[in-house]
Amino acid sequence: MPLPAEVVAGLYLNGLSKARDGLPATKNHSEITGVNVTRDEQFYNLAYDPGPGARRPGYQVTDSNPRNCLFVNNIPNGVAISVLPRTATDTYVFSDNYAGCEFHVITRADHSAAAFLHVYRTGGIAHPYVLGGNWVLKGTVQSVGLAGVNASVVSYAYVPAATWIAECCMLVLNNQGMVTAVHRAVSIAL
Repeated sequence: MPLPAEVVAGLYLNGLSKARDGLPATKNHSEITGVNVTRDEQFYNLAYDPGPGARRPGYQVTDSNPRNCLFVNNIPNGVAISVLPRTATDTYVFSDNYAGCEFHVITRADHSAAAFLHVYRTGGIAHPYVLGGNWVLKGTVQSVGLAGVNASVVSYAYVPAATWIAECCMLVLNNQGMVTAVHRAVSIAL
């Protein structure tokens, strides 16, 4: 299954900065370990508005229900982990501030949950972590070479409940929050 049809250049990400600003304190994850490896997840509502209007077409991130959008923090010199239990709801996942970092997708061996990791890279090396508790690495999406002047890079995944496949990519945004390019699209079976 490909990315949703609206995930193309010209799509606005509205309210994503709200997700970045509302980050709770981080905590350790008992099964995925390492130095500065923390579970850090926030759930929001995401709705697509095709327009017309300002900043449309666009995704709107809010505190409303249903909570169908998972935001993964960026932890400098570390790994941020956000866990998504298997659910009957289609879910969107974002993580921001990529400048060479990696987006890792892992799942429990029994497929009861998936997790999305923002893995910091420094000196060309990904921050190490250790999987335990029957977690299995399913795929990665790298951002190396995508960041540029007046642009930011966010990871994106769409997880349809019916298929439990993460449709992942890196989105390049201008300073108005509009997608200017979609790179490295990949389907990762969970």
